[in-house]
Amino acid sequence: MGRELALRLLDHFGSVEAVMTADAEALQQLPGIGPRKATKIRWALGTDKAPSPTGGEGAFPSL
Repeated sequence: MGRELALRLLDHFGSVEAVMTADAEALQQLPGIGPRKATKIRWALGTDKAPSPTGGEGAFPSL
């Protein structure tokens, strides 16, 4: 996760704890964050399962 995205998340949610506990639907309230990016964010924060290594649904190369 890049610095800009991290700052946007903190600005929107108000605290690290709120970002960490936000579900994918809440993350998608930010402009530019869709379902795939929300899944990536939750994975990067360690709050969601790892992406599929086969490139299928939920797989991603980077944030």
